[in-house]
Amino acid sequence: MSTINKLSGSSLSDIKAYRPIGGKYYIINFALNVESNKIYRLIAQKSSSSKLFDSVAIASIKNSTCDNKKPIPAKSQQQLVNFESNLPTALQLRIDALTKDITDHYSKSGRAANSINLLLPKRKESHFGLILDLNSNINEGLLIQAITPRTFAEKIGLKTNDRIMSFNGTSIINNKDSHTAVAQLQQLLKDIQSETEVNIEVVRDKEKKTLSTTYLKTILPEIRATIG
Repeated sequence: MSTINKLSGSSLSDIKAYRPIGGKYYIINFALNVESNKIYRLIAQKSSSSKLFDSVAIASIKNSTCDNKKPIPAKSQQQLVNFESNLPTALQLRIDALTKDITDHYSKSGRAANSINLLLPKRKESHFGLILDLNSNINEGLLIQAITPRTFAEKIGLKTNDRIMSFNGTSIINNKDSHTAVAQLQQLLKDIQSETEVNIEVVRDKEKKTLSTTYLKTILPEIRATIG
């Protein structure tokens, strides 16, 4: 099994810079001379002094010939979108602010490089959309300070200054303080199954109301981005 040397611009410090999501992803740059009609299987390797995979090796080479009777159609290229000309101004401003925040985050963590490669895999939306007052009097319910747009909290009809009293029949106000109540609410939200009925009892303008709707989980698409 032969080892492929990394390119000169791909030192170990560079590799550490490409770990955008909890240390699960990074990039190794390498060069490989290939021959036609051969299939190469590559694997990542660690050196004895490294905790990261810092080299690539050829595990096997298999001869292969094209079958003219079974052509494989070429894959279409992913569409590249010019954000500046296609996005509304409001979205462009939000992306600009987010880009600055991400760049600042990696600069402070010491992992920023000339460019930052981000990979956010397809995932279930975990943000319910509530901003709660942790200093609220729990006996009067959990006070909502703000609602995030386009979230389940907005869909069910919660509003700023509502006080949450119970969730699906489980009392929230029996906790010793608002911190414990928030932890309980987070667990209740985590346990919701898709396509089930959700009932939230709140106090709004000194009147009790019960808000109900069906919870449908939202799957967010994979996001890939390069900054720099």
